[in-house]
Amino acid sequence: MQLYQLTAPVNLYDAPTGDRLATQGATGRFLWAPSPTAERTYVQLAEDEYWGWLDAREYCHLTPAPQPYQPIARDRAYIEAVLEDVIAFCLAAQQVPHEYLWGGTVAPNYDCSGLMQASFASQGIWLPRDAYQQEAFTTPVGSPSIEETLS
Repeated sequence: MQLYQLTAPVNLYDAPTGDRLATQGATGRFLWAPSPTAERTYVQLAEDEYWGWLDAREYCHLTPAPQPYQPIARDRAYIEAVLEDVIAFCLAAQQVPHEYLWGGTVAPNYDCSGLMQASFASQGIWLPRDAYQQEAFTTPVGSPSIEETLS
């Protein structure tokens, strides 16, 4: 597998038949992929380890990564400082004509968790792809713990 960076958005499908979108890779994201060997190749997005099938015609949107992939660590203070910008991105996306797209992570057509992923990514914070993964990845801010609630 070689590390590539996307030069344009690509669609990743949930099966080699390519009939259902699994997710999308936005311009600038990193992707692990072998050399294309068939009509569709099994690949993995580096930031959230999401897998899917890439159509061979979309390999033209991959360029070898200029450096090894390094996850960006963001501390709580940074995240709190940019939350208003994350919300502004989300609100602006709602003002653009769009349709709900299952697996959509690229403007203008998102699904719910894709919009959250894109909103945070706009500030350099990579969330996992799916809502259940995002929930497990996050820490509630300002929420009382169960122990505090019960006491």
